Amino acid sequence: SIQVINQKYYTTPIHMALEYSGIMLKQMKGNKKMMIIITDGLPNHFNNGYHISIGAYLKSCKKSLLKTMNITSNIMCIVVQDDHSFKYNPVRQLFKPSKIMNVGTMSEASERVIKRFKQMIMRSLV
Repeated sequence: SIQVINQKYYTTPIHMALEYSGIMLKQMKGNKKMMIIITDGLPNHFNNGYHISIGAYLKSCKKSLLKTMNITSNIMCIVVQDDHSFKYNPVRQLFKPSKIMNVGTMSEASERVIKRFKQMIMRSLV
């Protein structure tokens, strides 16, 4: 369903983040690249003032994710949201459970990113 909204809205355009970051990663030198996405809400997007349905939007996000995965498979998504809301967050449909994590605060996010990054480095050295 499409819904008209006012001119002011807040969105999390995950498809744009994936595509832009993929372009930036492609331009970078080196073989071992990693993308970390930190978001504070639901993936959503508006086009010309109209809300795009979550089903249609997730299809767009999946296409962007596939393009980016051709550049690097090391993609991690961190959702800063309470546990209850995270259970129902559609972004969980985009990423494998091993590629997504939920944290309650940004300080928790930074701690977990550092830990995960260390684990990834250790695996790549083997």
